[in-house]
Amino acid sequence: MQLPVPRSAGFVRRLLPACIALSACGAQAQTAPAAPPAGLPGIGDAIRESQPPAPRRAPERPPAATIDETGQTPLSLPSGATLTLREIRLEGADFLDAASLQKELEPYLGRPLTMADIDEAAARITARYRAAGYPVARAWVPRQDASGGVLRLQVIVGRFDKLRLRNDSPVRDSMIERVLAPLVAAPAITRPALERAMLQVSELSGATLPRFIVSPGQDAGTSDLDVEVGATPRLSGFILGDNHGSRFTGERRLSAGADIASPLGLGDRLGLTVMGTQDKGLRNGRLAYGLPLTGDGLRADVALTKITYELGRDYADLDAAGRSQGVDLQFGYPLLRGRDRSLWLSVAGSARQMRDEVGLADTINPRQAKAVTLGLRYEAWGSLAGRQTYTALNAGFTDGHLAFKDAAQAAANRVGADTGGHYGRLNLGGSGNLDLGAGFTLGLNASGQKALRDKNLDSSEQFAVSGPNAVKAYREWVSADNGWLLGGELVSALPAVGPVAQTVSLFADMGRVWRQRGDWSAAPNGTRLADVGIGWAARVQALAVRFQFARAVGAEVETGNDQARTRLLLAVGATF
Repeated sequence: MQLPVPRSAGFVRRLLPACIALSACGAQAQTAPAAPPAGLPGIGDAIRESQPPAPRRAPERPPAATIDETGQTPLSLPSGATLTLREIRLEGADFLDAASLQKELEPYLGRPLTMADIDEAAARITARYRAAGYPVARAWVPRQDASGGVLRLQVIVGRFDKLRLRNDSPVRDSMIERVLAPLVAAPAITRPALERAMLQVSELSGATLPRFIVSPGQDAGTSDLDVEVGATPRLSGFILGDNHGSRFTGERRLSAGADIASPLGLGDRLGLTVMGTQDKGLRNGRLAYGLPLTGDGLRADVALTKITYELGRDYADLDAAGRSQGVDLQFGYPLLRGRDRSLWLSVAGSARQMRDEVGLADTINPRQAKAVTLGLRYEAWGSLAGRQTYTALNAGFTDGHLAFKDAAQAAANRVGADTGGHYGRLNLGGSGNLDLGAGFTLGLNASGQKALRDKNLDSSEQFAVSGPNAVKAYREWVSADNGWLLGGELVSALPAVGPVAQTVSLFADMGRVWRQRGDWSAAPNGTRLADVGIGWAARVQALAVRFQFARAVGAEVETGNDQARTRLLLAVGATF
């Protein structure tokens, strides 16, 4: 919400009649980031401020599967001995064209071969299979009598006969075995199937990436699979202090969180996060629990949240406060899961009770929002001009309903912003990172929102274009129904100082927001913001610190920020 520029208690008293007349105080009817008066900060702003910070860098690419091969007794020749072969027979060479495999072996026929030459021939068959997507396939030379000129090469493509699990994690064996079961049932192990199983085991809370050990099975052409799974820390968490908050609810914030890995042995996770500002201007608590539902990746997560706020500083005389209580339920499924590419589908539902109060005006605006969101997220690791890249794309469609519990507030809303009833919105976003070499990394991001159903949105559903995750030079939230945001950051690694790793960065952000329907208000419809800045970050073991200096650029925009056009952001945190 666009904020007015309060200068004194007298301003608040002059603003109050307009708030009462428009039901803007607490109703959040004013959705436009335009000229004052545009209403007070409310629960929608508090909800956005309570969101976790955006990731500062791309996630690490998952490592390749660790596969060891044991238990095979190969052919050996005395030192200096050779064999001259007229035929090389392949046993168990399924799934690839036999003629093309034999063509790989033609250079080894009709001439004396040392043991190194024979191993080289087997390695060529192994390479063909692994290039075709069979990561555990192996051609080897079993012990035999090949003096007659016929050599047998045994190909183990990866049909698994038995699975043996060594599990040192708190996750029950049955939860891991149901993830690995498709590997045993498959006619052959392919790279996509192995990577999916590997990553899904590691996503069971409390379990590490598995290590695979392949050994010959009892039946010809089969292998046994031994899987070793280690344990991650049972308890993990963080503590974070920053100055990213609103001056009306408290600039200095302290956040903390803790997760318990696999408390029921199901690969589940129980987490609690809390946040508060000085003088209790904003308080937030979130209790979350998630667990896998099936062995192929279907997962459910549920969370309970509570947020309260009290306005201070220039708004203190209004005795304005509010709260939100909600429950969120999400189901997610990986349509594609691999080291290089992943695609997730999610369906989420939320129900939220919200309330804004202005004691001086004796107004209370309770309302209830229910929504369902269908989402897609895509991640990919690749290369550009030989440099590693990371790309993330996401899309979400939300359909919801907002109900006012107070008849007078509902009537005022209908003749004003008209945010009540059914609403919808479409959200799109993307980000990318490119390793430029020499310690430089370029990051780009874009996001946007379009309101649907020709409806203005409640402030809790609006798109924010300012704040620490957007245009950083503006502290207070500037939001509206529709908007777009672009950002870029160039990061350079600096020389380490002892154990301290550090980086410096240059960044720029720009965005615009506007109302879906602006005919109900005479205020200008639309606000554009932009900034540039420099940052410095350092990390030593579990401790991290980040400074950012942002400067607004372009025409001066009135957003309610009682400050200069520059802003210094500081965050200090630790993980355990």
